[in-house]
Amino acid sequence: MARCSDDGNGPEIADAAALIALVRIGRVIAVVPRSLITPAPPGIVCVPVTDAGPSQIVIARREHDHRDHVTALITAAASLRQK
Repeated sequence: MARCSDDGNGPEIADAAALIALVRIGRVIAVVPRSLITPAPPGIVCVPVTDAGPSQIVIARREHDHRDHVTALITAAASLRQK
């Protein structure tokens, strides 16, 4: 995740848990996908951004990872994309 302030002096945020903690204490505001924040944690208020365009979701995996459950996830996601 990126720095949070315009001048580059804001906190470096490494993961979603750190981001939510910083929002909760009033250090940052964030625009995040609904799936990351639903249901809203205690102390967090979520406001939908109704005029935002759709976002893309990707699945990343290691190049040679052919485990059955990884392949099943990619196959299921691909079938949903085609609908």
